[in-house]
Amino acid sequence: MNLKPEFIAEFKEACKANDTTATTEIKRFMAEYCVEYEKKPGAD
Repeated sequence: MNLKPEFIAEFKEACKANDTTATTEIKRFMAEYCVEYEKKPGAD
């Protein structure tokens, strides 16, 4: 992944403000994305 350091820092601060971590939120997003992708027609 190619993410700018400023974006990562901002994301970490937002996660901290929401009492979570960047790692947790990225893992959650990836898992939800994969599940959603599997539901779409033609995803096989």
